[in-house]
Amino acid sequence: MDIGKMIDSHAFVFAIIFLTFIIPMLSPIGLPMTVSAYVKKTYDFMQTVPEGSNVLMFPDFQIGILPELGPAYMAIFRYCMKRNMKVIMMEYNYQFGGSIQAAQIIDEVKAKGELQNKVYGVDYVHLGWHAGWEAGMALMAADFKKNINPVDYYGNPTQGMKILEPIKSIKDFPMLVLITSMGAGTQPEVALRQFQVPYGSKLIYGGCAQFIPLVVPYFTSGQLAGLLPSLSGGAELEYLTGLKAKGLAATDVMTFTHFALIGLLILGNIRYLSRRYVKKSK
Repeated sequence: MDIGKMIDSHAFVFAIIFLTFIIPMLSPIGLPMTVSAYVKKTYDFMQTVPEGSNVLMFPDFQIGILPELGPAYMAIFRYCMKRNMKVIMMEYNYQFGGSIQAAQIIDEVKAKGELQNKVYGVDYVHLGWHAGWEAGMALMAADFKKNINPVDYYGNPTQGMKILEPIKSIKDFPMLVLITSMGAGTQPEVALRQFQVPYGSKLIYGGCAQFIPLVVPYFTSGQLAGLLPSLSGGAELEYLTGLKAKGLAATDVMTFTHFALIGLLILGNIRYLSRRYVKKSK
């Protein structure tokens, strides 16, 4: 085999890039990373929430944004299950169909075996989409059970569900999680107006990269208890919690691919210089 010809071929380059992509995706390694101040503060806040607490999670992002925001939503859900928290999922945004993404994330966590000792309707529940947008959120915050759907996402009656029995209002949730593809001027302000301002609710916001600069003022002012920027926020939270998944897999891919490209550049230059040396020696 002519090693030189193999290195010169396009197939060699494609094979290297393919391997640096597929290996971390199949088995996330979790390479060391620098955790941003936003994610560190978010994680520190999550650590202060007592084990067994009620957590309300809003999956307000469409399927096209799932690779970017799904890791953050899944990381928080897995963390809550690990600490025996009671997770209630519901959606108010009529545009995105986030309830479908939430159901998919539940299925993925279930496939990992992490819900094996959890009971649906006792430890977690998916209430699906609720009408009313901001008005609906205000009603739900004031009187939770009176203003939720009579059936959950899967068609099960919500009346009598053990997880919902102790919930009277938004005050019964020491942690709210809003993962949304909408930025400042819409979704964050709605949640702040209806939950944080009147009730003092502690809210974690996770959003697309382009919206983070617009939301940072709410975080620095203390109105947001946590901020998870884009895919990196989900990956960093996976890193801190030790719950490796798609977020760390994606950042591992980026890291390995960059190293591979640097290596290929060095190898290409070595190959070029060696060929020049051979020509001169002839």
